[in-house]
Amino acid sequence: LYMYLYFTNLGYDVRIIAGNLDLEKETYSQCDHVWVWVDGGTTLGDLPYDWGYFYNDEQHSYGYVINYRELLRRVINDQ
Repeated sequence: LYMYLYFTNLGYDVRIIAGNLDLEKETYSQCDHVWVWVDGGTTLGDLPYDWGYFYNDEQHSYGYVINYRELLRRVINDQ
């Protein structure tokens, strides 16, 4: 939630991604983690950020795009 708000307040286009970092080709119901893809423009493409850090690994390159409302639901359920 913080990373989404941080980058959108700076004016970046951000997509919220749900996935499972312990699995490959996970189904949507297996997703247990969220991170963001920040639009780095035509040269850089989508930049994955998780827990405040940039990740350039394959696992952060895949996932399901979710909306802000779904993000809030996941945050509430995580407490």
